[in-house]
Amino acid sequence: MLVIGLLSLIGAVSSGVFGFAADVPPSWSWGKGLFVAFLVPAAVIFVSSTLRRPSPLWEMVDDVRTSRRRIRRAP
Repeated sequence: MLVIGLLSLIGAVSSGVFGFAADVPPSWSWGKGLFVAFLVPAAVIFVSSTLRRPSPLWEMVDDVRTSRRRIRRAP
């Protein structure tokens, strides 16, 4: 699923370059629409994957906190 999110992000960046450039001709108005069309699914996929499978960093932080509590309580 993250592969689709990454591809959507690449599509959003590339269409954003063409849609929001300084000298964009009026015939390239599709670039802004494609930017949004690619960016929204990428954001949804990244947020859903973060909620579904949290980063291992938080598990490590919890382990460090519990080990510090054990060290403080030990005489």
